[in-house]
Amino acid sequence: MANYLIFTYLFFPQVVECQFLECMKILLKHGAQANVVDVNNSTSLHLAAANGDIDAALLLLEREAKVDAKDKVLLIIVIF
Repeated sequence: MANYLIFTYLFFPQVVECQFLECMKILLKHGAQANVVDVNNSTSLHLAAANGDIDAALLLLEREAKVDAKDKVLLIIVIF
């Protein structure tokens, strides 16, 4: 189980950035956290919003992703 948790923390942001929605759903179902950050301190919601991936953003919001998080360049999340 510990290896699985390490995988989700290391790769969940990349799964979001690559727009693998079904993979996101599986990882979230099995314990991945919606607020995991990447090396730039960008949350998964930052990445989904930057990609214009509304489905991913909505999924993350359903999982209580932080909407007030800031990354290293102080970008905030804006969803239209």
